[in-house]
Amino acid sequence: MDLGRKCKPKKSDGAAAAGLDDQITVRLPDLLTMRVVARSVLLAFLILGFPWFGNVFRSDGAGGGSGDNAAGAEVLGSGDGPRPIDEALVLPMQLNDLKKEGLLRPGVGRALFVGDARSISPFLKQNEIDQISRRDLEILTDGVFDFVFSDGSAPPETLGRLLKPGGVVAFLLAGDAYVKLPRHPVVYVRRRFGSTVVAMRMPGSSPGRRRLMAVPTEVLEGLEKALLEPPRTSSSSSKKKYLRRTKYLPDLTGDTLDGYPRRVFVDVAVGGKRGRGSAKWFAKNYPRRDRDFVVYEVETEEKGQVGIAEWMGWNLREEEYVVMKAEAEVVEEIVRGKAIGLVDELFLECKGGGGRRRVYWECLALYGRLRDQGVAVHQWWGY
Repeated sequence: MDLGRKCKPKKSDGAAAAGLDDQITVRLPDLLTMRVVARSVLLAFLILGFPWFGNVFRSDGAGGGSGDNAAGAEVLGSGDGPRPIDEALVLPMQLNDLKKEGLLRPGVGRALFVGDARSISPFLKQNEIDQISRRDLEILTDGVFDFVFSDGSAPPETLGRLLKPGGVVAFLLAGDAYVKLPRHPVVYVRRRFGSTVVAMRMPGSSPGRRRLMAVPTEVLEGLEKALLEPPRTSSSSSKKKYLRRTKYLPDLTGDTLDGYPRRVFVDVAVGGKRGRGSAKWFAKNYPRRDRDFVVYEVETEEKGQVGIAEWMGWNLREEEYVVMKAEAEVVEEIVRGKAIGLVDELFLECKGGGGRRRVYWECLALYGRLRDQGVAVHQWWGY
C-alpha cells in the first residue's frame, strides 16, 4: 500500500525544454500510526525509568513507620546502592533523625551503639550513648537498654535480647537482605545518605519503676539517724551495737522480696581489698525473707576511676532488687554516672575519724544528699 502522496513541482521553462520531469516523493505516516508509536515509546520510558523514580521518592519522602505494622514484619534492604563514605557525618545525621522521631531520647533510659564508633565517639558521648564492639556483645546482660543502634556489623537478631520491654532496636540494612524479628513491630524505615535505617520496638511497655525515689517519705524517716561523729572505738562489740540500730528497708516497707526477677547484693572493694566478709555478714544479718541473692564482689581502682556506673548499667536492671555496700568515693562515681537509681538499699562506708575528720564530714554531706534524694542509705562501720 502506498502511504505517500506525490507532489510534482512546477516545471520551469528551462526544465521543460530539457525534457526533465523531476518528481520528489515524501511518505508521511497516517495519524493512527503516529499515535501508536508515540505511546509505545512513552510506555517503554516509564518502564525503564520506574526504579529510578522509586529511589527518588523513597529517599526524600520515606518517613517513620508506625507501630501498626504486623509483628515479625519482613523488611527488604536497599539493594546494592553505595554505602555512606563519611560515617563521621552520616551516622550522627541518622541518629539525629531517630531522635527527632522520639525513638532515641538522650538522658532517658540507657542507649547503646554497637560497632566501630571511633569516628563518632564525641557525638555518642554528647548524647549519653554507650558504645561496644560486636565481639563484646556476649558480656552484656539481657534487658538493660532502652535503645540499641547497630552500624550493621552485628546481626539484628542478636540485639533484641539487650532491650527492655518497649525498647527500640535500630540498624543499618545493607544489600538485599531480608530481616525478620518475631514479635518486633517495625516502627521506622527510612532510606537516606546512601543506606536504609530500620527500627523495631520490643513488645510490651516498660513496667513501672519501683525506684527509691518513689519510696514514701514516712518510710525513709523510719531509717536510723546518722551519727554526726564517727565511733570512737572499732571493737567488735561497738560495731555490733551500731549494726543493731540498722532499720532495713524490707522491714520498713513490709516487702516480701517476692516478685522480683532477681535479688542482688553488690560489695564494691576499692584498691583490690578482698576477703572482708561483707557477703557473709549480709547472708547472716539482712532480712532476705528466705530468698536467694546473687552476690557480686567488685574490685575497683583507687579513687573510683573504674567506670563502676557503666558496669552497673550493663549488669543490673531496674526491675531487680539491689543492695549495695560501697565506700564514699565509689558512691560519688555512681551518682555522677546516673546509676544510683539502680540501687534499692545502700550501705555507705566512710573512712573517717582521727586525723581524717574532714573526709568524714564530706562523707556525711554525701549521706545527707542521698537521703534528701530519697535513697535508703545507712552508715557502714564494719561488723
